[in-house]
Amino acid sequence: MTQQLRRKSARVGVAEYEFLLRFRLPDDSPDPETWLEALDAADCDDATIGIGRLGRVALEFTRTATSAAKAIRSAVADVERAIPGARLIEVAPDHVGVADIADVLGVSRQRARMVIETTDSFPLPIHDGRIALFHLAPVLEWLRHDGRRTVDAPYLETARAAMRLNLERTRA
Repeated sequence: MTQQLRRKSARVGVAEYEFLLRFRLPDDSPDPETWLEALDAADCDDATIGIGRLGRVALEFTRTATSAAKAIRSAVADVERAIPGARLIEVAPDHVGVADIADVLGVSRQRARMVIETTDSFPLPIHDGRIALFHLAPVLEWLRHDGRRTVDAPYLETARAAMRLNLERTRA
């Protein structure tokens, strides 16, 4: 999830965006493997498909588009066309924990936790229970603003688009 995105493609204004979509399959859905051909026919051949959890499917895309939002929205539409009744659960990268933030910072989990807890300007968690969860986009923006690390622009754009789509989905 925290891996950097591929660099801009040869066409100007077009980039490759990497993201993960998780869907709940329709209740009357047959074996998830039956959807593989339908997904391929619906232009999802740029995704690695995971069907490990009963009633769910996860697709890790590498999609070329003029923006992250367009790449993600087109992928969602393609999956929904291939699997009628599929419901989007989550778009990633968005929700991250301390271990993910440590990866982004390039430090240990203990050091990341110290930065999170002692830096007033660090983004607030979206959930602060036994496990703290953060939106990735504000963390990346903080890193960029703070000057601690260079943030790949397509990666930040994808995190922002994922966060917006997840917030839209939960408000609907």
